[in-house]
Amino acid sequence: MKSYKVIKSIAHNLGHSFTSLMNYHGTDYVLGHILRAARITGKDKLEVDFLAGTAEPSELLVAPVKESVEWYCKTFADFVNRSGSDIDLIVSAKMTFKYDLKITRPYPRDPKIIENPYTCDVVIIDNRQKEHAVHFESWWFPE
Repeated sequence: MKSYKVIKSIAHNLGHSFTSLMNYHGTDYVLGHILRAARITGKDKLEVDFLAGTAEPSELLVAPVKESVEWYCKTFADFVNRSGSDIDLIVSAKMTFKYDLKITRPYPRDPKIIENPYTCDVVIIDNRQKEHAVHFESWWFPE
């Protein structure tokens, strides 16, 4: 049975998974790869459209990030269906991940490591035009 009730949970689980320690590609966590690229390019915001399978800006899509984003986009429909809803109920599914490059602090366990705060917003809109949004914020540093 198609359920609208779980869509906010889907948004939460998607954002939590993307920002978790389980999202490791190549030699670092994906968030570390994004932060490293952001520091180099000055581009601080990654936008992902899970339905369209697109992400930008290209400057942040270094190979490990691109691989991760492609996997999340490819598996999104199955994730929705396994969560108890139906992909046919979803008309938009986007994530905005942003670092604040102007704010830094030493990592509490090793002051030689510098971390930056980030926010992650996932917004899923269902076919009734109801918005299911979640917001995460924390700190990260490249490995």
